[in-house]
Amino acid sequence: MKRLYIIILFTYLTMHSLTIDQFFNAQSINVGFSFLKTSPDPVTLSLGDAGTAGYISPSNFLINPSSPAFIRERSASFSYRYSISAINISFVNIQMPLLSGIVSLSTGYSSSDTIPIRNEFPTSEHLGLYRFSSFSLAISYSKEIESGIYIGVMGRSISEISYELSKTAFTADAGLLMDFERVRGLSIGVSLLNMGGRVRYDETSIDYIIPPFTLRAGIRENIKINEKMNTSVLFDFIKVNDQKYKLSFADEFEILCNFTIRGAYIFNDPSKFFSLGIGMKTEQLKIDYGFSPYTFNLGIDNSISLTYIF
Repeated sequence: MKRLYIIILFTYLTMHSLTIDQFFNAQSINVGFSFLKTSPDPVTLSLGDAGTAGYISPSNFLINPSSPAFIRERSASFSYRYSISAINISFVNIQMPLLSGIVSLSTGYSSSDTIPIRNEFPTSEHLGLYRFSSFSLAISYSKEIESGIYIGVMGRSISEISYELSKTAFTADAGLLMDFERVRGLSIGVSLLNMGGRVRYDETSIDYIIPPFTLRAGIRENIKINEKMNTSVLFDFIKVNDQKYKLSFADEFEILCNFTIRGAYIFNDPSKFFSLGIGMKTEQLKIDYGFSPYTFNLGIDNSISLTYIF
């Protein structure tokens, strides 16, 4: 019952927040903030998974049971992503137990070739050509506040240079994840991502950029087949402020407790409809790879991450 009260309170505060309402009704210009635009879940990127689950997973909240955020020991992660055959994104993350929770520090760098900028519909005429480089710093904290109930917050600064123009933005994320003991293997989570104000390239510019505020909610059901095999069924709802809602249906199959195969179907996304991934882990090392093609010959997402526990 306590978990139900928490969900109702979280939903109520979200629905009655003027800033959240402004984010939902704001139209982000589809340019800039590569760390945020290339994935609706930059939090998972900063925690080392780099989208290498191979799909947009409902486990990818601010605190992710399958990511280094739930490794209670000290760990270091490196991740690299090559997106739409034009954007390079890399992250380094260090994480440690601190203040009765988990603290993560991460830094990231991204750069692009000269690429056409489009709105939500890839078949439309492009809005112009764009080239950028970005640098990001972030700190996040997650904690189990009660048995099976986890919360997390994150702050991030992003500095981006495009040709001779530059800008710096600050964003915040918050997440809630709950395990339900009465339904074995069931987890439910909600997260608010990319909360931040408007940013202009300079004081004279009439255009401004709004970070792509994202609401996520999802369910994960872990099913134990036998001592050596497990599978997780996942469902995710994603709403970005200036885009239509998206749904993700995924499955994660674990063999021998060391090897993982992942796959997903993504509904209502104008540029992607499926993704695949594989993973391997030992007591100290975790390796993941993800693959996701874009439609309309826009390119492919390839991502890999390495996590070392020490």
